[in-house]
Amino acid sequence: MAYPIQQGLFKHDIVDYHAILGVPLGINPEKVRDRFLQVAYLLHPDTCQAGTEIAKEQASQFFSKWVNPAYEHLAKTRLHSDYLLVLSKMGKTLSQNTGDLELQSEVAKKLFQEKGDIELIYRKIVNSLLSAQYADLANVWPKIGQMSELNCVYLLRTEGRSLKPKTQVISSTTTQTAASSEKTKSKEKVDVSPLTRYLHRAQENLAKNNLGQALHELRDAIKLAPNDSTCHSLLGLTYLKQNQISMAKIHINKAFQLNPQDPSVILAKKELDKVLPDKGTDKSTGLFGGIFGGKKGK
Repeated sequence: MAYPIQQGLFKHDIVDYHAILGVPLGINPEKVRDRFLQVAYLLHPDTCQAGTEIAKEQASQFFSKWVNPAYEHLAKTRLHSDYLLVLSKMGKTLSQNTGDLELQSEVAKKLFQEKGDIELIYRKIVNSLLSAQYADLANVWPKIGQMSELNCVYLLRTEGRSLKPKTQVISSTTTQTAASSEKTKSKEKVDVSPLTRYLHRAQENLAKNNLGQALHELRDAIKLAPNDSTCHSLLGLTYLKQNQISMAKIHINKAFQLNPQDPSVILAKKELDKVLPDKGTDKSTGLFGGIFGGKKGK
């Protein structure tokens, strides 16, 4: 896939998925998902606020061709791990050959000269750019290029160390402690992994409009994590697609009580609010109806 940009990591033949999605390097996976939902709301055909059909089609194409693949690479553990390894090596290379770094944007040049806490300053600059990144698709690639230059500077200044997997040298006196730590990590994986699989399968079934199977997966997820706001918001939206307004209200309101700042909860609440005033509203449309396979109303 050709990227119309020659800045930052793109200039070094590395696709900068962080810059495309608009998230800083080293971000928590949950924050990646939050950002994806925000961008999806701006670009997806069901919710795009562009003034013309041409602009809406452009937004839809950008969403499917670039934003979705970027999210896939950052959300899937194996792809993400391999990608971080590439970026870490790139940081080491840049730190040894600073002449290879050509910067066009002023913010990247400023970051390169900074003497303070590079981690804090980098994240502050990136976060300040996010709200305007997808405000105008005509200028979105320059903004992505600007962010990718910031990522290059960050990798150079940290020499890629911040993205390297943490390693530990285990001596004979710490073997038991390390083993205990591994057991704890394994238990955490057992606790977290099933929930992730339930949600993933539920989303796949929603995409195919298999609402009954999606409900089955989400009910199992709720049993595993009864206070997970994402579980409740998705379950509420599934009920909403089935025109079961009362059940939808219960779960979406529960999700809102658990975490009103969760983007998926905010979007679910908006979808619920749309149907409450007007019972004739088509409940199969809306952001999640589109993303998960609902048919748009004519």
